[in-house]
Amino acid sequence: MTSTSLRHSSLQNADATERVDGAGGVRTLLERDAVLADLEGLTQQATRGVGQLLLLHGEAGVGKSAAIRRFIDSVAGRFQVLVGCCDPLTAPRPLGPLIDMLAQLPDANGTGLRAAIEARDSESIYAEVLNVFGDGNQWVCVIEDAHWADGATLDLLRFIARRVESLRLLVVVSYRDDELGPGHPFAVVLGDLSNHAALRRISLSPLSAEAVRLLASGSGVNAEQLHHLTSGNPFYVTEILAAGADGSSDGALPRSVAEAVRGRLARLSERGRQAAEALAVCGPGADPHLLEKLCPGAAEGLSECMRAGILIGSGASVRFRHELARRATLDQIPEYDRRVLHRRAVEAYERRADTRAHPHGLTRREREILELLAVGHSDADIAGTLFISQRTVNNHVHAILGKLGVQNRTQAAGYASRALADAPPQGISYPDVGSTPCVVREQGSAAPAV
Repeated sequence: MTSTSLRHSSLQNADATERVDGAGGVRTLLERDAVLADLEGLTQQATRGVGQLLLLHGEAGVGKSAAIRRFIDSVAGRFQVLVGCCDPLTAPRPLGPLIDMLAQLPDANGTGLRAAIEARDSESIYAEVLNVFGDGNQWVCVIEDAHWADGATLDLLRFIARRVESLRLLVVVSYRDDELGPGHPFAVVLGDLSNHAALRRISLSPLSAEAVRLLASGSGVNAEQLHHLTSGNPFYVTEILAAGADGSSDGALPRSVAEAVRGRLARLSERGRQAAEALAVCGPGADPHLLEKLCPGAAEGLSECMRAGILIGSGASVRFRHELARRATLDQIPEYDRRVLHRRAVEAYERRADTRAHPHGLTRREREILELLAVGHSDADIAGTLFISQRTVNNHVHAILGKLGVQNRTQAAGYASRALADAPPQGISYPDVGSTPCVVREQGSAAPAV
């Protein structure tokens, strides 16, 4: 396999943030121009003999591989490019990324390094790495998914970081920052490298609502609803669009999305999975105190889920990082277990709701709807969450506006947000047993989940 084909093989599962423009099929990478410009600037420094180490980070599926692939294409012919990957193995390969790169080196360049690796001689490995990158050529070295790196690779990064400034070399290291808990080995490396002069960082953000609109153009999928479900995560966006507005007659998620979520849940302990499932049943967000009633020991499980990047804190409540991940988790709970959790959630919520007086005389149902408005839910979202019709939701919204003395939904949501911020933690939950994600067609009729 040639070095070019190996590089593209390494990145073939890239998280796409691209759209095709024009008859010529030009692929535009959305909202990554600034990132690519920063990368080009770093190559210019490497060309002048001032090497750099770049940490490219973001959540899973945000498009790190897509940005790297585009960058590699842009420097082809100007730089020697090597790509190595870290893999989610039970026993990670020692120096796995370096071994990947060794296969891309000409024999004349790699003979000494190959011998050092086979001899497992650390000092010789380090010396040969410096020989390879100090040969007078311009190099770009990419290490993908460093959150899965083995200890020997992490030590090699520490070694290179102290010496990269004297080389015509740009080292690009990508990692998922949503999976780095405080005790993660790569988090320790980040601390070790934090004061190195040659270190640079670039954070990739999810796509904006406008970018999602461009990607969804002509697909028949409602872009606003798509952005809400995915929070702009490019992997989720593109997988749903690939399925299409009518991608599933039975309302199932795309298999790729379901399997990605299942894989992340499988890495949790039993208590962590139970906490995630309890939260999934409760709806968009819930108070940890309520979850403790549904799932004794939930506090420990929630902490694990937050360290793994599956859940995030939101005020006094916790929620899934992505609504689509919550619904994928919900779909994976056995029917009987889901109904048991749902019944517990309803009972716990009703006990809390009965003790809460409202100064404007809102009913319990109106309070539920107001709190959902506060987190940006549409009438369709609220109807699906509370198992009522959109017309009923609309009637309740009008009643809420009148009782609060406000003119529109935005003002009502602002009131609710302020009230929730000022209030002590409450056990708010929105039981959601059996619901499935629904992307709305452009014409407004509900399409099956995709």
